[in-house]
Amino acid sequence: MVRYLVGVILLAGGYFLFAGTVSGEEAVVLLPAVICAGGVAVLVARVAGRRFAFRLAWLRVLARLPRVIVADTILVGRALWQAVWRGHAGVLARQPFDHGGDNAADAARRGLVVLGVSFAPNGYVVRVPRTGEFVLVHRLVDGAAKPDAAWPI
Repeated sequence: MVRYLVGVILLAGGYFLFAGTVSGEEAVVLLPAVICAGGVAVLVARVAGRRFAFRLAWLRVLARLPRVIVADTILVGRALWQAVWRGHAGVLARQPFDHGGDNAADAARRGLVVLGVSFAPNGYVVRVPRTGEFVLVHRLVDGAAKPDAAWPI
């Protein structure tokens, strides 16, 4: 924590030194920037010890992502168009997911799956529980769960 605080003071001091002026507006803008930087520093510290191992064969699976994005964009576009008159609420769904083990390759796959599912317009991963073979996904338009539990993109 002390390291973070010293870093923030040095960065803020450097900013004010290069800006050449110190005003109330700049100090007010500095506060959210410091809070965001602190959040990123905490997240990085939490995952710094984790190792990831990516495999070249995974590119074949990730190649599905552009097709999924286009299909989801059309699906969500229709739902949003209809929601103008009728209203609309999303759903929380359990997507079957094989978490794998505690090795670097499975950690990398979990990260890519969370990123891939959250990148498509129709949903994002809300929770990846430590127990159970699923991820909790919020979807704007309800649909069938993806059949591939290892890569539900």
